[in-house]
Amino acid sequence: MIENKTFPIDQLEAGETYRNCRRLPSAKGVSFSDIVFEHCEFEEQRFTHSEWLDCIFKNSVLSNQDFSASVFYRCVFEHCQLLGTNFSTNRWKETRVVDSRGDYLNFSESIMEKNSFEQIFKRSFFIPISKH
Repeated sequence: MIENKTFPIDQLEAGETYRNCRRLPSAKGVSFSDIVFEHCEFEEQRFTHSEWLDCIFKNSVLSNQDFSASVFYRCVFEHCQLLGTNFSTNRWKETRVVDSRGDYLNFSESIMEKNSFEQIFKRSFFIPISKH
C-alpha cells in the first residue's frame, strides 16, 4: 500500500493500492488495471481516452473530472463524489457505482452493458445512448 503521496500518473503500478493520494498530474490516453484508489482526490484532471480495467475507487473525489471517450471494465466506484463528472462517449461494462454522490453526471452517447447503479444521490444526469 502506498499512502499520502503524489505520483506522476504514468508511475502508478498495477496491483497496487493508493491511499490518501492527491493531485495526480493530468493524463490523456493512459491505461490502468488492477489499481485500488482509497480516499484519493483527483483535482483538475483530464483522463480523456483512458482505459480502466478492474479498478476500484473507494471514498474518492472525482468531481468535475473529464473521462470522456474512456473505457471502464469491471470497475467499482464506492462512496465516491462524482459531482459533474464527464463520462460522455464512454464504454462501461460490468461496472458498479454504489452509495455515491452523482449530481449532474454525464453519460451522453455512452455504451453501457451490465452495469449497476445503487444508491446514487441527488440529481444524476443519466442518459445512456447505446450504439449497437
